[in-house]
Amino acid sequence: AAINDLDKNGYTPLHCALFGTPSLRDADMYYRAVQHLLGLRADKNIVDISSGRTPLGQYRSVIRSRNEFDHVFDSANPEFGDTHEAWNSIDRRMVKVLMPDGGETDADRDAASDQSSESLEDEALFDALVLGALGDY
Repeated sequence: AAINDLDKNGYTPLHCALFGTPSLRDADMYYRAVQHLLGLRADKNIVDISSGRTPLGQYRSVIRSRNEFDHVFDSANPEFGDTHEAWNSIDRRMVKVLMPDGGETDADRDAASDQSSESLEDEALFDALVLGALGDY
């Protein structure tokens, strides 16, 4: 069915719906959009070809970016604690509805962490190259 077709970048409509970062006031609409796609039989188990993430991993990647932004800019806001709790509630609902039937993939877990294993490998390679090059001087 078209609802599960991959676009030229390897994403389903459900993956694409999760690219945007919702504001707190739009979070319920964001959730309802995901529910609507799932109601149309969008498959939450499909892995995108570029990152190996299911829609859950896509959601986590977007939310991780939002959380990093909030940490920098909202922590000085006296309402930050209330906002943080509201997001935790929304996040629990989204994770529950997007959890793949067979559980999360490694890429989904990496998307939730501060750094993926791939980025850690890239950093290690970079360090090795830089330190190796510096050792020549």
